[in-house]
Amino acid sequence: MEWSAMIPAGSARMNIHFSGGALTGYGVTPAEYSTDDLLVQRIIESSDYFKTGKIQLLRSVEVEGKGREVLGKKDKPAAEHDTQPEEAKEEPLTEVAVSDLEEAKEYLVEQYGVARSKLRSKVAIVDSARENGIVFLGI
Repeated sequence: MEWSAMIPAGSARMNIHFSGGALTGYGVTPAEYSTDDLLVQRIIESSDYFKTGKIQLLRSVEVEGKGREVLGKKDKPAAEHDTQPEEAKEEPLTEVAVSDLEEAKEYLVEQYGVARSKLRSKVAIVDSARENGIVFLGI
């Protein structure tokens, strides 16, 4: 099942979209959100949703030399996991000038083969760009 959490971040709110969950006759699969952005991770971990257990750390994985946390909406007990934060090494990002979100989305689809279905929000577009080592200027 899908879930969008509006998480306070200072005087603003972040919309974090959890996806990939399912409720079937065989059981429940929790919706997940994955990030390698330490700032987003800290904002989520300091939220009331995380403190009360509605969002849980499901697993911590290593992706191309960077740590990535996978967070999930609480639908079933989380598996055992390592909660020790890893130091992320920041690589320089390539700047790409775009005029709007649609142009940024097209760039990711054409240049990096990112599925359009994964680029439904500004947060998803910015996260995907960062994962591919770029940052968009103008959005």
